[in-house]
Amino acid sequence: MPDEIQKKEVENIVKDILIRYIDSINTRYIGIDRLDFHTATNAQITANQNNYAIGNGTRFRLSTDAARNITGITGGADGKMLIIHNVGGFNIVLQDQNAGSLAGNRIITGTGADLTVATNQSVILTYDVTTARWRIFKNA
Repeated sequence: MPDEIQKKEVENIVKDILIRYIDSINTRYIGIDRLDFHTATNAQITANQNNYAIGNGTRFRLSTDAARNITGITGGADGKMLIIHNVGGFNIVLQDQNAGSLAGNRIITGTGADLTVATNQSVILTYDVTTARWRIFKNA
């Protein structure tokens, strides 16, 4: 039951964010019904990741065997959103503009510094096709 409540809360937050995002850019409609709120639990990350193939979907539960860096994420498409939950016992560091990943897979944290996603924290990223980068939308 708590997982269902948390899932519904996340869905409502994301829908609210999308509505604000749509209103702010006012250039196109992102179909809220096309978002996949199924949560995927990925295999444990056991090395630093360049061009990390996160998979299909929107919500991902990630864990690592030690503090690990992600320099970029594959699969970027205009308006695509990712919600990453760190469910492991170690930090996941999203590296800002790291050249270890292809340009179109890199992450802009918005601060110029790397972003640490600690245990039990989440982060929302959106893909910006104009700059061809993932952007941190919300660090929760």
